Amino acid sequence: MSAGARAGQRAARLLRGGMSAGRAMLPMRSGPIATILRPVSARVHRTIRALEGAELRELEAELRRRIAVAPEKAQLWFDLGLCLAGQGRNDDAIEAWFTAAELGLVEWVVLTLHTRPPFAQLVGTDAHIRRMSALAEARPDSAETQLAVGAFLLDHGHLEEGRRTVRRGYELELGGKAVALADRPLLPSFLVLGPHKAGTSTLYALLLQHPRVVGAARKEVQFWEKRDGRPPEVYDAYFPPIDPDAGFITGEATPHYLFSPEAAAAAAQRLPGVKTIVLRRDPVARAYSHFQMMRRLQDEPRGFDEAIERELSLLGGVPPLQLADVPDVHAPYLLGSCILPFLGMWIESIGAPRVMVVDSAHLATNRQATLDALHAYLGLEPAPLVDDGDRNVADYPALPARTEARLRDWFEPHEAALDRLLAGHPARIGGAASFESPS
Repeated sequence: MSAGARAGQRAARLLRGGMSAGRAMLPMRSGPIATILRPVSARVHRTIRALEGAELRELEAELRRRIAVAPEKAQLWFDLGLCLAGQGRNDDAIEAWFTAAELGLVEWVVLTLHTRPPFAQLVGTDAHIRRMSALAEARPDSAETQLAVGAFLLDHGHLEEGRRTVRRGYELELGGKAVALADRPLLPSFLVLGPHKAGTSTLYALLLQHPRVVGAARKEVQFWEKRDGRPPEVYDAYFPPIDPDAGFITGEATPHYLFSPEAAAAAAQRLPGVKTIVLRRDPVARAYSHFQMMRRLQDEPRGFDEAIERELSLLGGVPPLQLADVPDVHAPYLLGSCILPFLGMWIESIGAPRVMVVDSAHLATNRQATLDALHAYLGLEPAPLVDDGDRNVADYPALPARTEARLRDWFEPHEAALDRLLAGHPARIGGAASFESPS
């Protein structure tokens, strides 16, 4: 980053701090003072965005230079889309992402478009649907492309075309297993619930290595909190059309389901017998990793200290928090580590024996043993791992010791209460309690 961009970032942080202090002193949203301050606030926010945009404009220029040399590299186009989205240039970002998809990154592009709120609506036009369908037509022998495009079509309400495209993907994926496809999809036997940055991508990839596990059309279906008026039956279409008696199981990994009452209710009502897996990671490490992920996605302009200060002011207390106490936080770094109330919600919805809690550190150091236990939990025979590598990991600077110590103090009551709950929990891998296969 140039000296000018660094100075702009510092100025933006100072302005953001001033705005936060002003909100704390003048919290009113109406009245004569608010009427006077509203246009001032708008101008300050425009200034902040301009200052923060300097770094992104430099990054955009660098990416465009690299694309000029290697225009066939899909990752460069994907990163350019993130950079443009961070500048609020949504149409340009969509164009860059579609280019990345056309060069092979279909699955990542579809998931990105679905999970970033502005874009989920922007790409629902007829033109975007036709362009995505053309990707499937251009790669008729790619199972990954067919499944990703099929999921995109289902996301946007194109049900019949989506079902056909997903089915074609599974025909390609299962062709070597001599599996006869059925008329109706297989319902999920398991859900990996989260939280974010606790190892859900790695765990899901490990589970899919079992010869009798077939994944969803997309790892994160993200249906229950993003239904957008679609009937509940559409959820089934994201899963493989395999006869239930063929001996296969399927499942998905949507981390945000852990925090979703709609997902918990749907699991209880529509997925009888489904088993869930919740990963427990060191809360400070998870919060900081989540922040770093949002920075990489160009979706977090603040520094970590500023972000957690804002979240602490919104939470207004110390954990453990009750569901009714939880506000709508844009990027819940701290709240995302406070899994206790949400774990309780799922236990109440489907029963403690069907909520498996896995210690992330145990998974990292005892990979095969953890998978053997999970296979038993899911009713599968043991199977050796072929690839035990981690997914979605990155390097970033260490968290300052002072911030870490402060957060460990803040999380301490939550962790103590969680330990008390898990001491008697019937389904747990790692930590003080040993694994017991629940019924």
